[in-house]
Amino acid sequence: MQKNNYVYLDYAASAPMCEEAIEAERAYEESEIAGANPNSLHTLGRMAYAKLEQCRRDIARCVGGGFRPADVVFTSGGTESNNLALYGMAEGARDRDRRRTRVIVSAIEHDSELDVVPALRGRGFEVELARPNREGVVTEEAVRKLLGPDVALVSVMSANNETGVVQPVGKIARAAHEAGALFHTDAVQAFGRIPLDVDQADAVSIAAHKIGGPVGVGALVCRQQVRVRPQSFGGGQEAGRRAGTQDVRGALAARLRAPRDREALFYEAAARLMRVFPELFDRADDPRALEQKQEYLLGDALLVSPVTAPGVHSWTTYLPRHAAGWWDLYDGSHHSGGHDVTRAVGVDRIPVYVKGGSILPLSSGKQYTAEETGQPMELRVYPGQDATFTLYEDDGTTTRYEQGQCSRIRLHWDDARRTLRIDQRQGSYEGMQRKRTFSVTLPGGESKTVKYNGKAKKVQF
Repeated sequence: MQKNNYVYLDYAASAPMCEEAIEAERAYEESEIAGANPNSLHTLGRMAYAKLEQCRRDIARCVGGGFRPADVVFTSGGTESNNLALYGMAEGARDRDRRRTRVIVSAIEHDSELDVVPALRGRGFEVELARPNREGVVTEEAVRKLLGPDVALVSVMSANNETGVVQPVGKIARAAHEAGALFHTDAVQAFGRIPLDVDQADAVSIAAHKIGGPVGVGALVCRQQVRVRPQSFGGGQEAGRRAGTQDVRGALAARLRAPRDREALFYEAAARLMRVFPELFDRADDPRALEQKQEYLLGDALLVSPVTAPGVHSWTTYLPRHAAGWWDLYDGSHHSGGHDVTRAVGVDRIPVYVKGGSILPLSSGKQYTAEETGQPMELRVYPGQDATFTLYEDDGTTTRYEQGQCSRIRLHWDDARRTLRIDQRQGSYEGMQRKRTFSVTLPGGESKTVKYNGKAKKVQF
């Protein structure tokens, strides 16, 4: 019989499993915890639980947006995640406030949301559809027209599964919060392909099989303070949000795929023919900035320019107009806005520029208090204008922040006086380091070491 050779092009529906995911499943099957219930109290159960929590940490880190490991609720895929978000979050919001009886979803959502609409109506909710414009974008204005004090939940996908159009979910989330509503985004098509704009989102749906992980593994990443009424019962797993014994094998395979895509995202995004919309620049006064195709802003300070062609050794990036200019992240050189800049590039060094008037805290891989290395935290100040930044910390592994167990340190850069003011620490949490060492650095290498004990200090350059 002749063997058929296929070229598989349906990655939008599901991607073939990558070698890392296959190897992770094979290693699990050969390990001593294969088949062990991660909810059991015996030794193998605790070992399986530890692996599951490791997956939780990595997935939370990959999603970003300030989500924590405890926010990750493992599911059977994107469909269950979306179902749980719409049912659970809407009913949870109504439980808190009986006036919240209306749900807004976009008219271009996946069927796993649109097919929930009749059932939501059957449960007493009024559901309204936010229509896209001619470019396929569900605008912030379109959602604002539907918002009101009775809205429980707004759900708009991050990227459409048929058109590929990226939605302005960050702006829509802020609008929803202004009306007191929760915001969920279906990021199944976006996760691992483009940067997620989920800093303002209350919940995010993802699925492993879209990025080379196994079919049947997904997650609803939902902040702990959000009340979610469970839709399945019998076990209390996933903090009571989703009952059922977790699939440790699938979670391990998904975990190994997710960080790889996060790290490769900057330079693989364009190669995957995915586009980050120029609206992320939000610079209506700079026509050239609005013409950008692959470049995007990461947060408020970093301009990332993915290299989209193979075998190149230099790359040109347009730096949008900005009074304080831009600083090269790597060599500390300064460039005025409104001009093209060409620099040497490589797979491990794509162009990244920092907006003048920014403060970037950097640490040596620290993610949780328990992982504190004792090394100084670097505070990079990029001058050009005044800047502020709030350094937020909690223990990273519990939900004690809901009871106020967290700390905030406000940083202020006075550009005229070349002074960084570190305010008195506000708040505390269990395990917090009372004394810290900061290495305050300016472009060009000028640096000062500061011993900080929680009281206000000034650093003069």
